Amino acid sequence: MFTLSVYLIQSSLVNEIVATAPPEAPNVFLIGVTEEQVDPLKQLIASQPGVLGEPELSPSVAARIVSIDGVPPEHRAKGEGRRFNSGSVMWEDAQPAYLKINDGKWWAKDSEEPVLSVNSNVAHNLDIKVGTKMEFESNGKTIQARVVALHEVVTVRSAPTSSMIFNRAALDGLPAVYNGGARMKPSSIGALQRDAFKQFPTVTVVNIADALEIAQQVVDQIALVIRFLSGFAILAGAIILAASVAGTRFRRVRETVILKTVGGTRAQIRRIFSIEFSVLGATAGLLGAGLATAFSRAVLKRLLEAEFHFDWKATLVAIVGTALLANLAGWLASARILTQKPLEVLRSE
Repeated sequence: MFTLSVYLIQSSLVNEIVATAPPEAPNVFLIGVTEEQVDPLKQLIASQPGVLGEPELSPSVAARIVSIDGVPPEHRAKGEGRRFNSGSVMWEDAQPAYLKINDGKWWAKDSEEPVLSVNSNVAHNLDIKVGTKMEFESNGKTIQARVVALHEVVTVRSAPTSSMIFNRAALDGLPAVYNGGARMKPSSIGALQRDAFKQFPTVTVVNIADALEIAQQVVDQIALVIRFLSGFAILAGAIILAASVAGTRFRRVRETVILKTVGGTRAQIRRIFSIEFSVLGATAGLLGAGLATAFSRAVLKRLLEAEFHFDWKATLVAIVGTALLANLAGWLASARILTQKPLEVLRSE
């Protein structure tokens, strides 16, 4: 239980750290790109040396919620929703890979009806459900759209996202600003900044490669320390298990003598002990895995405020590994028992 708990906590924490600051995260951010500049800017970035990934740009449109099912948003809001009234919205044609639909259904690519998907947390705070009709105001234009889906963000992306995502037809004709990022070799970012300023003087190119490199080093060091502690715990658990099995040696000596006295052969005794070690190990592994899962979930959720991800492979390996380890430790401590003669043991009694 202790060994698997440490591993599950370590695995969940390291995965969350890596997800928060993934190695492929952008180190160049592009701000204030107009719709006419999107394709030429992408072509400029693609022509630069040291590009490590395709740039990602997302549209952003300023909008304000006017009503939700005909009711002002402040009359429906609760909790953090009371502060949510205006901000930026965006559009997407197809369902993005970074989103998971919790309720409802994404729209067809060529949909003309104004529809949108709302972040599940925002929807809860504003009492929004699938089928709710919302009215927005943007640049003097009124937008009336129907909520067809509730979503949550499941992966980190380089471009900014919005709590409210429309289909393109709903925001057609509204001025949009594109923001996003790209990943390049740090030595090549200076040339991109110079070329971008010459061709697109209104676009801001922000270089954060050095800061990201320092942050990534810190994340790697934290992950290394957690993995070391996990490995140390696994080694300690193996030693404790072997010592526990070895501690029952005297009882097995008596059992062996009795079995030999009533006519048991060495092969039969080996089978009996092997089954005993395997059953005890598998039972211990099963109970330990169940307790470790519950304990790890409680620690991650309540103390560390991190997501818990159940690991089937680690759990099965722990159960089977405990059974094998119990068998191995048992026989290492019992190998010489089978060679002892019953009369020698009975005389020592």
